[in-house]
Amino acid sequence: MKSREFFRSNGAGTLAAEADASPCCVQIFDRLVPCLKDVNSKVTLLALGVLCDVLPCVGPHMANVASLTVSNVAANLASSNAEIHDAASHALSQLIQLVGTLDLASCLCTAMMASLPIG
Repeated sequence: MKSREFFRSNGAGTLAAEADASPCCVQIFDRLVPCLKDVNSKVTLLALGVLCDVLPCVGPHMANVASLTVSNVAANLASSNAEIHDAASHALSQLIQLVGTLDLASCLCTAMMASLPIG
C-alpha cells in the first residue's frame, strides 16, 4: 500500500499505536517519512501531526532515521502553506528537544546545505 493510501485509510492512528506499543520500533518511519513530502497538503499535515505524536515514544531511538526525518521535515519549512510551515517548525523544535542539538547537528547542517541554491 502506498504511503498516501495508508494514511487515508486511518494509518496515522495505526502508526501512533505501534509507537506506543513498541517505542524502539522505528520501522514506522518507513511509512511516515515519504508522507512528510507528499504533494497532497492534507497528507503532509497529517504526517507532521503524527510525527509530533510519536516523537515522545521513539525520540531516544531516532539515531537511524534522524537524517532522513530532519531533511524531509525541513523541506516543509519553505512551504507557502502556513499550516504546513507551522507544523514543520513545531516538529523540528520537538525533535531538537527530544533528541538534542548536538546529536542532530550534522543532520541539520546537511538539511541546510541541501536547501542552498547552487551557483
